[in-house]
Amino acid sequence: MFSTPPHKATPVPLPIFCIAFEHFPSRATAEENKGAAAGIRLYAGGGGGPNRSGVPNAVVIYDVDPATLSLTPAGEITFSNQDDACMSLELAHQEKRRYIAVGVNAPPELIQAGDNKNLRLFKFDESLSDNDPNTYTMVKSVQSVPGKKAEHYQRVARFSANGSMVITGTTDGHVHIWTFPALDEHRPPMLVSEEVFDVDIDSESSLLVVVTPSKCQVISIKNGKIVFEISQPKFHKRACEFRACRFGRGSTEDYLYLTLNEKSRRASFIGQWRMDDWKMIRKRQVATKPVTAFALSPDGERMAVGVSDLSVVVLSTHSMNVQARLSNAHSFPVTCIAFSPDSKVVASGSADSSIHLMALPKTSSIPSASAISLLMILLLILGLMLYIREAQEL
Repeated sequence: MFSTPPHKATPVPLPIFCIAFEHFPSRATAEENKGAAAGIRLYAGGGGGPNRSGVPNAVVIYDVDPATLSLTPAGEITFSNQDDACMSLELAHQEKRRYIAVGVNAPPELIQAGDNKNLRLFKFDESLSDNDPNTYTMVKSVQSVPGKKAEHYQRVARFSANGSMVITGTTDGHVHIWTFPALDEHRPPMLVSEEVFDVDIDSESSLLVVVTPSKCQVISIKNGKIVFEISQPKFHKRACEFRACRFGRGSTEDYLYLTLNEKSRRASFIGQWRMDDWKMIRKRQVATKPVTAFALSPDGERMAVGVSDLSVVVLSTHSMNVQARLSNAHSFPVTCIAFSPDSKVVASGSADSSIHLMALPKTSSIPSASAISLLMILLLILGLMLYIREAQEL
């Protein structure tokens, strides 16, 4: 069993649909921060969409105090009230410059005219002036959603580990590979038959994974060939749909993690695939409700899921044992989830206009159930050998 770790919910001025952390230089001294790990910044995107009076479309930015789980406003990037809400965001550093890529649909009339420059790249102003220390300037915008229907949007963006590419996936089934920071098309977009739920890039920036409800494809970025594919997934002979994907990091970089939901919505699962032979080596049921959000920690040791029953669950990437669970994290289902750069804090966002932070316990030194079972078997064998030896001496 495990106890609920320290956690804190903070109301924010808009529904949240995407979230990310980064290390950020802090002007505060170590003494002012009382030894806390200063310089952690949180970005949360969302909004009320076009023509929603009083509900902004923006990325709100906060400095995080890991000791108290408090959020201090540190700036924002605002969009027009005729734009759509911010539905995806991703952070990147290149040559000591900070960038944020967001997915924000243009006003409906521009979408219908085929001029939806929805992928917008902002650069942080390195001047750090005392008058405005948190200035972000848009440096380029391109169109990742080619259609003319306002209901389609960019669901996800991922930067490659080598900083040369950004991948986008859209609800109308388009996957783009863009050069970074130029945002030129690396190759013609891939068109899949369904909406794209998630994408990710491996640590060597050579493989791309794309999941739609019915299919997972791992694709070579170099030649565009499919190296692994799963269609019409089933767990325990029950039909499922893919929900999210992540390549491992650090000690888990040779694995692929996928989340799946039963079509009946009665269970959700995580599977772990070995990338040298693409064999599934471990699986676990996460909840009796669908998974709505998924993240892997920067150190590759943990993963977190948001569940439609309003809970957040953190698991080990190695054993898949649950390490922390937070019930009723939000009043609406979790829309997004992320780990802090040091992998010690999980943040979740929701359409209920709140951000919930949870401080994670240290990795447990308690042996797993399988390790305990093996130890008991060894002790039984040792005891039996001693018994036989004593019987022979009588």
